[in-house]
Amino acid sequence: MIRLSCAATLAVLVLGPAPARGQPGPVAEPAALRGESAQTRKRLSEAEQKLVGGKAADAVDDLQRILDEAGDDLVSVDGRHHRPARWVAHQILAKLPPDMLQTYRDRVDEPARKLLDAARRDRDPRPLWQLLDRYFVSRPGEEGLLLLGDLLFERGEFRTAELLWRRLLPDAAADVPYPAPKTDPAAVLARGVLAAIFQGEQDRAKAELGVLRAKHPTAAGVFAGKTGPYADTLQAFIDHPPPVVPDPVGGRAWPTFGGDPGRTGRVHGAIPVHWPTRPTWKAPIPQDKSDNRSPPARPPFGHPVIAGGRVYLSDGSRVTSFDLRTGGMGVVPVAPQAALADPDRRQNDPGRKASDPDPCSSLTAAGGRLFARLGQPVVRAPESSKVGKAAEESAIVCFAPPANPGRNAPPMRELWRVAPPAAEGKGPGVWEGTPLVAGGRMWVALARFEGGRVVHAVAGFDPADPDRAPDRPAWVVDVCDSPLPPAPDGQSRARQELLTLAGRNVVLCSNGGAVVAVDAATGRR
Repeated sequence: MIRLSCAATLAVLVLGPAPARGQPGPVAEPAALRGESAQTRKRLSEAEQKLVGGKAADAVDDLQRILDEAGDDLVSVDGRHHRPARWVAHQILAKLPPDMLQTYRDRVDEPARKLLDAARRDRDPRPLWQLLDRYFVSRPGEEGLLLLGDLLFERGEFRTAELLWRRLLPDAAADVPYPAPKTDPAAVLARGVLAAIFQGEQDRAKAELGVLRAKHPTAAGVFAGKTGPYADTLQAFIDHPPPVVPDPVGGRAWPTFGGDPGRTGRVHGAIPVHWPTRPTWKAPIPQDKSDNRSPPARPPFGHPVIAGGRVYLSDGSRVTSFDLRTGGMGVVPVAPQAALADPDRRQNDPGRKASDPDPCSSLTAAGGRLFARLGQPVVRAPESSKVGKAAEESAIVCFAPPANPGRNAPPMRELWRVAPPAAEGKGPGVWEGTPLVAGGRMWVALARFEGGRVVHAVAGFDPADPDRAPDRPAWVVDVCDSPLPPAPDGQSRARQELLTLAGRNVVLCSNGGAVVAVDAATGRR
């Protein structure tokens, strides 16, 4: 049953009692990262040893070859954290002796300058990310750091902007400090204080303003739209903090799990003083007639989304909607017909316990469209025939909700559906959770089952036209793999994997124990 109080726009799903938990089992084998290269780590170590041994020219040649050939390989930092080889190479290049650093800059400044000029002309962050990824220690790299931070700040990405600016401060403990910067450190410190203010971290902003006053008491210039001492300009912002811009989710919209693609959504507004004693309306969630189990054995519904004046739910085979004001209901059966016509396949999986829930489903609303992950989930180490069937049924489906939702509104209309991409020499895949959709792109997690392991990958669709199915993904990248518990040990894959959009990256937080970020535009790890 769904109950809704319009006073606070709060949806509560009653899913039945949670299955009982047994005693903790053995510690699971940790997930293995895809793309890690011990050989590239060895090459980086050897280049660093050459630099320490006084063979700077040889070290530079080796590092440049790594940037050209293996910059995207993941290398271990401490056995648990991994980063692209290119950034380890930049850390080593930043330690070059001054004369060798100048020689190297002469070698890479020209292509770096072209990227900087393109970014200046178009006010576009993308060439600047390329510049920093490829030519971080170049002379244009310094201006690129400053400009990219400014552009991201304008877009509201305050924390990322601050991290970039701090690479220009030798004593700021940056992850990769820029070598011998010439930028006025007071101007950089002032930017960092302003970023802290706009992040709502007033105590940190006051402390860092004290550092600015102590180190650069007379520093002044044009800053934040004013001319004068930096400290005075910042003090005015601290005394009268800017209003925090609310998240794009708010009011009566809740377009995906967590509220927005960054999963950071909050419901804004005060809680009513007089909370209603009764819900504005309540309505039962219709049960699939082909599934006569009772909770928690039958599939629970997942997390709702709110868009266009309606609440939408999915159980993986249907999308159910309720009018936000009246509770008027609509149901669209959208699972493959084979699944709807064969209830035994859905109920009598001999590897499942009756108390095992199916993976929770969710939805995504974006650009006036509704996106769902549909098809039967694979929750155990299945036979190859079952995996193949699940892959046939798995689909990302795009719907057009009614333009004017109301009592007599037409049902949702399916616009297109996309099956998991086939990869030569690899097992069939199934889509995981609902896709991320933002900025004309779509990203989806998928799983393949190979040799008793589940391999997770991320697929990027660019562009993602809301009215036409994409032909194929722009890229697909494997990110991690982990053992799949064999039946009948009582374990199941009880949650679908969801992606999170974080700045320029898409992040998969795997239930197998790995957190992996890939570039949203290119899929590079």
